[in-house]
Amino acid sequence: MRGDDLLIGRGVWFVAPGEPCGRRVGSKLASDTTTERTFVGYVEETVTIDAPPAAVWALAGDPARIGEWVPALAGASVEGDERTCTTTDGATVRERILTHDDQAQFYEYEIVDGPLPVRGYRSRLVVTGHGGHTHVTWAAEFLPAADSSEDEVVAMIKALYRQGLVGLRERVEATAAA
Repeated sequence: MRGDDLLIGRGVWFVAPGEPCGRRVGSKLASDTTTERTFVGYVEETVTIDAPPAAVWALAGDPARIGEWVPALAGASVEGDERTCTTTDGATVRERILTHDDQAQFYEYEIVDGPLPVRGYRSRLVVTGHGGHTHVTWAAEFLPAADSSEDEVVAMIKALYRQGLVGLRERVEATAAA
């Protein structure tokens, strides 16, 4: 299995050699094989980075370094399978890393506790090489909290992911150019 063989779709990620980027398939996380879960909210953002996948994965694939490229985060630490992120306004987000695969260049996590108005939040970050460039896709499925609008929560997470991926691209491309 190679990182450039992974595809991401609404809720399911699987190996599919030769398929075009961004093909949507399925309705649940591949690692969630024993439990059917219905997700209302879905966000998927992708960025293209002019750098090899190994260079991108060196930064994006280290869960403790997410604070280096997501502007909304002041920092992060990882202990075992738990990541703790601190936002720029001082809030804490506790996450559990469910899967981390350096060979396939992806990881999945879920939010255990934090300020986002969501329940059942699961996310996946995938780095996929394509010749001389790399795609990074960050996707999440979740239920909005009972007192939250799905549209507002989707817009909030979409903006967070977009800003983070732009930050990742800027950081990696600046390092590659140096």
